[in-house]
Amino acid sequence: MSTSGTIDGVDVGLAVETTPSGGVFADMGGITTNSMTINNGVIDITNKSSAGWREIHAGQGLQSVDMSLEVIFNSETNFLIMEAANTAQALLNYQYARGGKTFTGAYKIASWAETSPDNEKLTCSISLQSSGEVVVT
Repeated sequence: MSTSGTIDGVDVGLAVETTPSGGVFADMGGITTNSMTINNGVIDITNKSSAGWREIHAGQGLQSVDMSLEVIFNSETNFLIMEAANTAQALLNYQYARGGKTFTGAYKIASWAETSPDNEKLTCSISLQSSGEVVVT
C-alpha cells in the first residue's frame, strides 16, 4: 500500500497487449526493480535578438519514454509473448502503471537479459523504448 503522499514500488506494474490491436492487456508478473525516463528534446530558437541567452521553443520537440525493468513472469505464456517480441524486434503495446497513472503506447524491446540462479525463478532485465505517442491516463 502507498503511504500518504508517496508512491510505493508495489504500485508499479507492466502489462502487454496479448493480441496486436486487440485492446486486452495481461499483467506480466512481478517487477522487482524498474525505472522510467520521460525524455523531452528541445528545439533551440536562439537568434541575434536573444541577447546572448539561449531560447527554447515551448511545447515542441521530440518526446520519448524509456523503461528498464526486472521482471519475474507470472506465466510461461507471458514470457513467450515478450520473448517472441524481442526475437522479432517487434513493437507491442504496453501499459505501464504507476501511482494512479497509466502510460500506454507502443514499445520495442531494446535489450533483454535473463538470469536464472539455481533453485530460483528466472528473472529478465528488459529495456523498452517508446515508438509514437504515449498516452497518459
